[in-house]
Formats: sequence, structure tokens, C-alpha cells
Amino acid sequence: MNLLSIRKCLVVTAHPDDAELAVGGTIAKLAAAGAEVRIFILTSSGNTAGESALRLKAAEASAAILGASVSYYRDGALKQVTDEKQSVLVSGLDRVIADYAPDLILTHHPEDSHEDHIATGRAVISCSRRYSGTIAVFPPNEHRSCLNAGFHGNVLVDVSDHIDQKMQAIDTHNFDGKSYKELDLRLVRDFARYCGSRASCGYAETLNLLQARW
Repeated sequence: MNLLSIRKCLVVTAHPDDAELAVGGTIAKLAAAGAEVRIFILTSSGNTAGESALRLKAAEASAAILGASVSYYRDGALKQVTDEKQSVLVSGLDRVIADYAPDLILTHHPEDSHEDHIATGRAVISCSRRYSGTIAVFPPNEHRSCLNAGFHGNVLVDVSDHIDQKMQAIDTHNFDGKSYKELDLRLVRDFARYCGSRASCGYAETLNLLQARW
């Protein structure tokens, strides 16, 4: 897959910080090469209305850092992906994919360690019955999970020129008043450095290519 030939990329995630954690460097690299990248977020995932608003605001700020745009399923009203019936979610994603017509879709691995991530990945894969473009999944964002250690990507993306953008984008989600734990920037950078060692470069992100149109 020639990443730099991608014209439009859709990144479908469960939560406002998932895209940055997993593929922030890839998003920035695509955008720098002239691709249009949209991050489509399924939930606001806040414990209160105030926190949900802050999470969506952070998502918009981080997308701007990466050179992407962001939009939301049901305008961010959904709190958990698993609250939505899978067939309804798939139908909604079918419409988004058909309207946006991306060359590449990036999303969660369907064997992630988080139920919302699993439901998101499975819904996107279900959409492949109609979408014939390229689909790749990224590893679990919880690096301490054994499923992360067992993820076998078949694509490595050199993000050495964009690692600082990725870190800055992630850090927008470390805002005051959040109910989740502080995002570990060191761990994310270390994982990117490890992937870079596999790709013989400074920093990389790994993907598993499931479907490709050549």
C-alpha cells in the first residue's frame, strides 16, 4: 500500500483520544502529503455533560494539530458504543462511508481489550460488505494489555517527522477536570520508538491491513 497515494482517509474510533494515541503520526503524515483526513468519533465518553463537552473540544484541538477534521456519530450524544444496537451502528457507518468515499479506513482491531473498541472494529468490518476500499486496523491503545503485546501488524508507517505532532495532539486530552487517568506520553513514545526499530527508522506506527484495493 502506497500511503502517500491516499487522497481521503476516514479514521473511525470509539472515543475522542483513540485516533491520536494509535495513529496520530499516520494522520499527520497523510495530511502533510495532501490527503484529506477525517476522524469520526462514535462517543463523547464523558461521565458528565461538562466532561463530554471538554472531550469533544479536546478532539477538535488535537485534530487541528494533526491537520485533520473531526465529526461525531449522533453529534456526540452516544456515551458508550455498546449502548447502540450493532445493526443500527453498521447502518449509520454505511452512510458515513458512502458519503465520504474514503480510499482508506483506519479503525480499532476487532479483538481489542475494550468492549467499545471491539464493537467499533466489528461494525467497520461489517461495512466491508459494501465498501471495497482499503481497511487497516490499529493495535489496542492500552499498551499494558496482553492483547497489545500479541498484536501482529503487517504494515509499519514511518512517523519520525510527525512524532512531536502526535505527542502534542495526545496531550490536549490531559485537561483539568477529566475523570480518566493521565495519558502516558512516555509510554506512547516508547511504543512508537519500538515500532521504529522494526522499521529501521526513528519512530513508527503499526497497522494490520485487512483489505486493500490496489
